[in-house]
Amino acid sequence: ADLDTALREGAAIRLIRPATSERMDLDSAVVRSWLLEHLDGDERADLHHRLGLALLADGANVLAAAPHLLAGARHDPELAIEMAASAERVARQTRMFDEAAELAAGAASLAEQRWGPNDRRTSALVLSQAEDLRDAGDPSYIELLESVAERARHGRDDQIFALAVAAMCKLGPLTEAGNLNVELAELVEEALACDLDSATRAEVAGQATLFYSMSGRVDLCMDNFHVALWHARRTGDDRQIVEALGNVYASLSHPDDWPLRAELAEELMTLAERLDDDDARFQALHLYFSTQVMFSDPLLRTTFTRQAALAESLRSAGRRWMAGYQLACLQYLDGRLDDAEATSAANSAAAAVGPSRALTAHLMTRLVVRLAQGRGQELREEADLTVKEQPGLPGWRAVAAWLAALRGDHDRVIIEHDFLVRGPGLPPDMSWSGAMMLLGRAVAATGDAGRSAEVATLLAPHSGLMTWIGSCTVGPFDLALAELALAVGDDDEARTYLESARRCVRRLHATVYDPDLDALAARL
Repeated sequence: ADLDTALREGAAIRLIRPATSERMDLDSAVVRSWLLEHLDGDERADLHHRLGLALLADGANVLAAAPHLLAGARHDPELAIEMAASAERVARQTRMFDEAAELAAGAASLAEQRWGPNDRRTSALVLSQAEDLRDAGDPSYIELLESVAERARHGRDDQIFALAVAAMCKLGPLTEAGNLNVELAELVEEALACDLDSATRAEVAGQATLFYSMSGRVDLCMDNFHVALWHARRTGDDRQIVEALGNVYASLSHPDDWPLRAELAEELMTLAERLDDDDARFQALHLYFSTQVMFSDPLLRTTFTRQAALAESLRSAGRRWMAGYQLACLQYLDGRLDDAEATSAANSAAAAVGPSRALTAHLMTRLVVRLAQGRGQELREEADLTVKEQPGLPGWRAVAAWLAALRGDHDRVIIEHDFLVRGPGLPPDMSWSGAMMLLGRAVAATGDAGRSAEVATLLAPHSGLMTWIGSCTVGPFDLALAELALAVGDDDEARTYLESARRCVRRLHATVYDPDLDALAARL
């Protein structure tokens, strides 16, 4: 009798909710079982509805209660869908990506039964499921995205189609380094040709920025970045702006762009704090770290400590990968060469991105480690193979030139210089600064005064800065400039550049460069 009265008065909700109330006298599972056994259909549906509404307002309980309410979906299917979607959001906020994907799949399945597979609400739930799988490191999310895109295209739902294409562009199996995925590029162009609102266009262009960042189309990378940021600002939504600014890392990679890069890093951090969003904080710190290397800021280790802590608390496979290659960079700067290579190898093996992207980041770390160990020739065949396999990344030709210089093959150095400086040129992508420094050192080693002057002209505006190749650095520009000055016979200028290089290295406590600087000092 008391339970019947409680149900009519709505108090049963308080009984079934987990024991957070002083009125809780019975185990919630016992009460739930009794009610579901004794209530008739209408009363049970009413209970599920009111219980669901109560739990939707309580994020702590919605996750635990979702499976029970999904079991009662036949009584109120739309409430069950809402419950599952709400629980998915809670799971995602608490970085439970596997659980979130399972809940999103349950919500999508119910939605498909209720509204059909082509309904926009169903598609949105499948997109959520795909994102959870991606963050959990499960590559099966690609199949989900392709199915959503295909259905949306046939159903002429431009927004869902565009969002599915944008999700495909995120770092993953379809975004390879050095090779353009032509099919996905065509989908990107198709999506951007749709009639989209600013928020959706910002999302598509922003993800296209990443897609094009290492595919040999640096022009499209930059164009899409500016389009994404413009439309994000137009929405006035801080989260949209954060998403667009997250692509600064891949876009503003040429030294000429570094002052703007630092300015936008400040803006990203300000927005992350305003939103109190740890993932946005991670993106801002990741960007900060790279700019701190470029400008020889000794606080970069402090930045990384906070970034590494966030990578763990966020529980995202992608974020852990991003932090991992910057850890390898720090270990390299500290002269811990074996640690740097081991970290990079383990990070590459567990990367939640396309194998080619993971391998490219790993190869750069291996390159600088091997050079510092005096074992650069071990990478000769690998570098030559990469030049052939990834023609869209001409920066590898500069690496090949430096390795040729180490073995005295000056003819090869001249060939690569003429291709990269006098020929098609090296695009202003993520490899420009490191590649040009290696090319400069290679040309200086040949003693060719004319070509040395050509490279020095390109590098001189960046004196006082460190190089950056997306995940590592090959040292201060001034080291190459000093060697180039020696090659043209200007010892005084070489001494000036040497001292500037030492200042950069001292500020970063980058002991790994001391042998090169000492050798240059000995030559002078």
